[in-house]
Amino acid sequence: MSLTHSELASDCLIGQNDTVNKVKAFSNEQYDRKFDYRFMEALRNHVQHYGAAIHFFRPSQELVGKEAGHLEYQYDVLAKRVNLAEDSKFKATVLKEMPEEVSLRAAAREYVESISAIHENIRQLISAVVDVARQDIEAAHLRHKTLNPAASSTAIAAVALDGDEVRETVPLLLDWDDVRIQLQRRNPHLANLAIRHVTTRTGSYPKKPVSVSPGHDA
Repeated sequence: MSLTHSELASDCLIGQNDTVNKVKAFSNEQYDRKFDYRFMEALRNHVQHYGAAIHFFRPSQELVGKEAGHLEYQYDVLAKRVNLAEDSKFKATVLKEMPEEVSLRAAAREYVESISAIHENIRQLISAVVDVARQDIEAAHLRHKTLNPAASSTAIAAVALDGDEVRETVPLLLDWDDVRIQLQRRNPHLANLAIRHVTTRTGSYPKKPVSVSPGHDA
């Protein structure tokens, strides 16, 4: 079972229904606007509960570059509508709009781009709350360090009291927030991911194709 973006946001934004609703609205906008997002969501459920996503492979080759100086090989993986139709629980509206075959390479890029956009939207919506929370904890650490220079920061905690009885204790640590900051720097918003690809193509093209005899190095 996977959590939706709005469910994850709800866990972090207790009592802030307006922000959660904005996350839901933005996620719905991505879903409504992009077929590949709808398709990959339906395909995810298909893989979890029914069968494989990849139905066939398609190799291809193409002369590319200045004066067609390079021969480029490509390899695509595809899903076929006829195979997905065998799953009676595959989302009917998505199946109806689906072409005979879908490139999973292209669809996966569009899907990850949408997820990245949703995550960026969540980051922007919660940034003020998160920043204030970190500043409050840092201030508590500083006060504690001033009063108890030799004490460990792990001794600081938020305590919920019922009269004189301690109901809950939550350590006020920044370790996981440091991880959040590192992950945010490592995973920026992936804009235009759908039109990018990785290639081993060299930086310049020869004017004419280079012929290499078998058994000899170029």
